Amino acid sequence: MDYLDGCEQAQEYAIQTLGHMQRHGIPATPPNFRVWYDYAAGRNPTLRAALDVMISNRREFSAKVCDEIYEQFYSGHHESDKVRQISARVEEAITKALHSIDVAGSGTAQFGEALSGFSGQVTAAGRDGQFQSIIAGIVAETKAMELRNAELERQLTSTSSEMGQLRTHLDEIRREASLDPLTGIANRKVFDNSLTACAAEAMESGSELCLLMVDIDHFKKFNDSWGHQVGDQVLKLVARTLKDQARETDVSARYGGEEFAVILPNTTLKQAVALANQIRYALTDKQLVKKSTGQDMGRITASIGVARFDYGEPLSQLIGRADEALYMAKRDGRNRVVAQDALETEMSVAH
Repeated sequence: MDYLDGCEQAQEYAIQTLGHMQRHGIPATPPNFRVWYDYAAGRNPTLRAALDVMISNRREFSAKVCDEIYEQFYSGHHESDKVRQISARVEEAITKALHSIDVAGSGTAQFGEALSGFSGQVTAAGRDGQFQSIIAGIVAETKAMELRNAELERQLTSTSSEMGQLRTHLDEIRREASLDPLTGIANRKVFDNSLTACAAEAMESGSELCLLMVDIDHFKKFNDSWGHQVGDQVLKLVARTLKDQARETDVSARYGGEEFAVILPNTTLKQAVALANQIRYALTDKQLVKKSTGQDMGRITASIGVARFDYGEPLSQLIGRADEALYMAKRDGRNRVVAQDALETEMSVAH
């Protein structure tokens, strides 16, 4: 993000920033200062909305909470090495193109000066009768200009082609960087960034946001009994089922190992539970058969935890609740869906 504030304006924002930080007991570290400077300047409406909700809810801005805020809003701004390398090559290609245009411009200026000189000579030649040599000079200068233009066109065509290839390569890198290489669905980084964006959108629009955490039951047995290749096929099948059952606006991702996650924007807890059961039924309907022998390898079942986002809470808490609900589903016998309200009921019974 570019900071182009003038000296007086920047000083005013800095004073406001330190005031906010002092009022909420926030250490004046560089990451925290950046967060609250952007808040004071109104530079990031999503960040400002999130912090306003946290302030209104009297949230404590502990060191952990501050780290999570910075992670949510700024960690995704760093480019990968490959992206930086390609950006450098694009910049180099643009520099070459501009240099070619500059050279051509100089040649055009020289051509103009030469024609001006010839014009003066023609005027004089009207008296001396030396038109033939002057016309020969004009023709020679025109041919030289044509050659320079042809070279410029060749260089620009080459540069345009190179930049097109770089752009395609960059798109491929970005696509590969966003997908889990085995299952082909979103990876953990995309999950983190998408959850941050969806949470901000939910707070701005006042809509509900839910999260599913999905874990394959007894996955280790698949690997131990049938080998890792079969285990990989099971992971791919679960990923495909999540994508088939989810809406286009939902985000299905591999969270890690045999655990998956589905982000559900504009979804109530009741609707999220219904979709979780729909996913569970779709998985149990699939019969696993070994192609080479026709041997029955059983069915896939999954345990699913469901949680709803509370405005302003750290996203780690949302994920934590969904995970707790998932582990309750495991404890209660697996192949079932547990929502966060069951956790609240369990806590009430325990007290």
